[in-house]
Amino acid sequence: MRFPSPACCTLFLLLVSNTNFGDASTRVSTTSPSTTSTTSSFLHENSEILTPSSALAFDAAAADDDDDNEVVSLTSSICTDAASLASDFQKALVVMNQQKDDIHVGHLLSACEGLEATMRRIGFAQGASDIAANLSKIRTVYHQVSPDKRDSMPEILQYEKTMMMTDSKAIKDTSATMGLLWLGRSLNYQYDMFQQLLLDVNVQPYEAAYCAYERNMKPHLSWPLQKVCQVALKKLKVLRRERMLACIGGFSEECYGACEDQATRHDLQRVVRCLEPMLGRWRQVFSDMGLGDI
Repeated sequence: MRFPSPACCTLFLLLVSNTNFGDASTRVSTTSPSTTSTTSSFLHENSEILTPSSALAFDAAAADDDDDNEVVSLTSSICTDAASLASDFQKALVVMNQQKDDIHVGHLLSACEGLEATMRRIGFAQGASDIAANLSKIRTVYHQVSPDKRDSMPEILQYEKTMMMTDSKAIKDTSATMGLLWLGRSLNYQYDMFQQLLLDVNVQPYEAAYCAYERNMKPHLSWPLQKVCQVALKKLKVLRRERMLACIGGFSEECYGACEDQATRHDLQRVVRCLEPMLGRWRQVFSDMGLGDI
């Protein structure tokens, strides 16, 4: 099912537009060198980047025990903003696991507010504003549902479908359903992009963003909007990997050294691990209710 509403279909365009790549708070360390790679070779080599080969997965698993102890020791004294973001998403995951079949919407909204702040820190001001708009749509209905039901995503969707929609196929642009649909797509895009940055230290933000766009946003956009988004993506070419990770971690680029980089990547991996099962459940809920693809 496709929802061609301009206000929603431009989510990705807003995410990459008016980029200023702002600095974060200053912390003391050393400066790490930048890395480069080409988009064409990256796209060819990483067409299945979200499903690593069995050999790679085996090697990673075999080294996990030793590496985890070393990373924890190295990063335990370094506080990153990515760690706070991971903790926020984990709160929604904990409740989801207890209920086994749901996502805690209240905790999800709080976590996404943290993601919005992270996007603003990176420099995606309009993209962050678009996430804020989706959160506002969801909160409007969230506060209308009884407290014993509103933290369940299916309950919110069903409430809106019953009380506010006469035609289930016509999802209003201002609805919580549309807000959850595009918020989910945004998180799926972020998950994909973060995963690529973590799997290959040579990947630059533009490369990761382009691949994530191709897999997660392009299928939901009309041909004209696809062309517009591809042009907008080129603005990311000036954003270097170190600057983006420094902003995610809450550091200035000048004070982003090896220890800060390892701590940030470690905590960003925690974010990815929280998002993966949550997005799986999110897709299932929308699929079961016939509300579109996340």
